[in-house]
Amino acid sequence: MFEDEREKRPLSKTRKSESVQSQVVFKKNEAPTPLIQMLFDMDVEFAMVDVEDVVTAIYKAATKENNHSEKYLLSSESFRISDIHRIMNDQKPKKAWLVRYSGKKAEEELGFNFRPVHIPLVNFSV
Repeated sequence: MFEDEREKRPLSKTRKSESVQSQVVFKKNEAPTPLIQMLFDMDVEFAMVDVEDVVTAIYKAATKENNHSEKYLLSSESFRISDIHRIMNDQKPKKAWLVRYSGKKAEEELGFNFRPVHIPLVNFSV
């Protein structure tokens, strides 16, 4: 589906993490609560980032000289729930990703580029 796919692997070794639970809900398109069903019905948009980018940014911010109390927004792309579901099931999204909250300051000041969010979404396996 995407040129830069990596080998599919679970993002977490535990099935109890909130992240894994959320990804299962999005992948299966099954709302376990009325609130989640409302989010599905509204096709809410989520700002997303690869957790590996978060780790990189935290490390770089913590080790950068004269960077005390600097704040960074760690977000790269936004997708609607329906497109998150499509990506996680090896389908192309209907709409292009959007940048609602720019992480450009983090990229420029910390010297890294956010990876495309579709990579961890495609790599997620239940």
